Amino acid sequence: MAVIVRNNSNSESSTEIDQGWFLVGCVGESSGLTQVRIGKVSFTIGRAASNDFRLPSQNVSKQHAQLIVTSEAVLIRDLGSTNGTFVNGRRIAAPTPVGDGDLLQFADMELRLGRDNAETGAHTVVSDSPEHGWLISQLYAVIHQDRFEMVFQPIVAAADLRPLAVEALVRCDIIGLESPVRLFEVAARLDLQERLSTLCRTKAVETLADWSPSQQLFLNTHPQEPLGPELVESLRTLREQAGARPLVLEIHEAAVPDLAAMRDFRAALRDMEIGLAYDDFGAGQSRLLELTEIPPDFLKFDRSLLDSQAIGSVGRRTLLRTLLTHAADAGIATVAEGVDSQELVDICRELGFTHFQGYFLGRPMSHTALPKV
Repeated sequence: MAVIVRNNSNSESSTEIDQGWFLVGCVGESSGLTQVRIGKVSFTIGRAASNDFRLPSQNVSKQHAQLIVTSEAVLIRDLGSTNGTFVNGRRIAAPTPVGDGDLLQFADMELRLGRDNAETGAHTVVSDSPEHGWLISQLYAVIHQDRFEMVFQPIVAAADLRPLAVEALVRCDIIGLESPVRLFEVAARLDLQERLSTLCRTKAVETLADWSPSQQLFLNTHPQEPLGPELVESLRTLREQAGARPLVLEIHEAAVPDLAAMRDFRAALRDMEIGLAYDDFGAGQSRLLELTEIPPDFLKFDRSLLDSQAIGSVGRRTLLRTLLTHAADAGIATVAEGVDSQELVDICRELGFTHFQGYFLGRPMSHTALPKV
């Protein structure tokens, strides 16, 4: 992941020093991390351009805080800011010693203090909850304090609507991260999306340890997660933890790499007796070549293909029948996603889908609400 490194620009205002201290965090609209060196004894932080480090947030005061670097310690001092300066989530009122790894929060902007081994004229906006913008500590709570849970949505047989499997989906109770999409967006900004994805799969298996061991469990990968040795090794561990439960790994069809790499990954899954599903098929550029060369066990059709208006057209139904016939000839089970009405059940059944998934057939639910089958 790219890290933007900035140097101090106002070195004439204070004695220069370089003891390896730096600040790193998500700043501005950049999708990555920004790192800035603390190369001065007195290092100021605020919204005004005259500071040694300018934070682009209206919740940050013009002159917000000061870092004082000595040979013995680093002190942080609030400069009378409107929305406060915090150390590890606690608002400070007096100069406070800080060290490597501490989280320094300036209103809604958050940075981590680290150490190497070797302006506008607008007024400050008063923020009711500046901590809602602290991405680092929010993700720390998710990953290290187990502040997330897995819910499970049924996948049913098209013929009789009998539950055959469940898909594991993540949920979080931290304000601002309730949406799984937002949760993984924040994780990606901090380069933690792969770790979070692994934790979700592990927790899903652990959560269902005592539930119907014969039922299949569908597990997700992150669209940018490399299908390489690290993922294979984590799945090997997961396979042992799951015991006899059938597992299916979902891969976004747009994330399929080159054919050679995908063929190797498919072989590794077979060795571990883990099924393969291509997810969101048809959401982007459908990978028909990969489907032909390296067929999955399941093909999950994106809900956009099954839109209640579009599916009524002759052209759309002809396309779906062609794809479903191809899948059936290759021995691939097909899942219609987003099934939200009896009408859509009837249409998808007539088209030839083998499985359904959607709110009409079962919403994501806690493992305690899942029926024993």
